[in-house]
Amino acid sequence: MEASKIKFMEIPKLKSQSPKFYDNTESDIIIVTECVLDNKLRDLEHYYQARGGIVADIALAITLLIAILTTSFKDFLPYIMGSTIRGVFITGLIVVIIKIGYCVYKLFKFNRQSRHQIINSLKKDQLNKNKQSHSNTKNKQSKKRVSISSKLRN
Repeated sequence: MEASKIKFMEIPKLKSQSPKFYDNTESDIIIVTECVLDNKLRDLEHYYQARGGIVADIALAITLLIAILTTSFKDFLPYIMGSTIRGVFITGLIVVIIKIGYCVYKLFKFNRQSRHQIINSLKKDQLNKNKQSHSNTKNKQSKKRVSISSKLRN
């Protein structure tokens, strides 16, 4: 009877008490210059900036819309009329809506790539570069052989 109580009272092991170990033993090594990596990550950075900016713009547009719909603008001093203040709010809403449209355009314009797509792209670029350099060394070696054989003939 006491054994069943012990199992019932057992405290489950927390996730922090069972760590997950990573050995980082990938066999592929990608050698990339800084400028190539910068070019690959630039579009990804622009995409996330546009995505983060659109949320703030939508919040601002909703705030301006609520202010326009629920507030009766009153004259402020004899120089600024209530309708002028309302016009400024409407103009601000239009500008924010145009900016939201531009951000949406940028989101669709930029090609969003996942980490795996970027890594595969870098691997493919490195493979093409290795093939090019290998073919260039073969061409240089064949040119040297031709020049040596022509010198031997003379």
